[in-house]
Amino acid sequence: MVKRMIFDAENQVEGQVKQNILKHIRPLYIMKPSEVFSLLGTGILFCVDENYFLCSAAHVFDGFDSAKELCDGRCELATFGQGATVILRESTIRTPKATDDPERKKDLIDLGLMKLEPANVKQIGRDRFLTFDQLDIRDAGSYTSLYCALGYPETRNKLKWRRPEDKIIPSPIVYSLQKSPPEHFQKHRLDKEQNLLVHFQKKHSKSNEGLRIQAPNPQGMSGGGLWRYRRYDVLGTADGPAPDFKLVGVLIEWRKNPEGLLVTKASQLRQFLVNNFPQVAGKVG
Repeated sequence: MVKRMIFDAENQVEGQVKQNILKHIRPLYIMKPSEVFSLLGTGILFCVDENYFLCSAAHVFDGFDSAKELCDGRCELATFGQGATVILRESTIRTPKATDDPERKKDLIDLGLMKLEPANVKQIGRDRFLTFDQLDIRDAGSYTSLYCALGYPETRNKLKWRRPEDKIIPSPIVYSLQKSPPEHFQKHRLDKEQNLLVHFQKKHSKSNEGLRIQAPNPQGMSGGGLWRYRRYDVLGTADGPAPDFKLVGVLIEWRKNPEGLLVTKASQLRQFLVNNFPQVAGKVG
């Protein structure tokens, strides 16, 4: 019964996502001179009182640092807000790299935070930021929950050429997902206190119409969000009639053999936030 209800809900996820949570994520671009853009990754907007943040995977910000070196400092980190380009020059705080893992290939807590300046907050729009009660820091993953991953895959957001007057229209994607089986979690040597793993098969995905498709590569979705869409009880009834959208983690990596999307849990985001911004400690649960 639960499997059937989850299958039925999968057909409704995309529309609900666009209506409820799409506004809280942003594509992140490397902007080179003459406004030449290339997708870098995805970011999540959230706030704690009057503190406004953009969160992404630490390796996304690392990627911008590398790009900036290659272009001799003549490129910017950019996103969009209310139809205008937003230049993100604020400093970032990132989880540290292990000395034997400079490219974060084995990093299970891969987080970066940028506290946004008032001008950028205004340009993006305050209503675009999640409040912290829209995160679930206790979700440990459940086989009776349906999750959705939301981000901007690179293959859907390539900009081959455009005239200066042409608008860039970002193309997000949402995947409906369930928790990976325990043996997949164990094979990747993950930490249940730090991570979630959700089952994803690029070559064996389904469209909203139930047709078998090959999904786009999830590269570029790093830094995007994993939301819990809905929970079900063991009798097969939903906890409530409305989608239960809660951010449960940050997408950090596409793992293979076995295939899945690796997530740093929202509890780790909370701890990282408190460690670096102690002024919000009493306001984030």
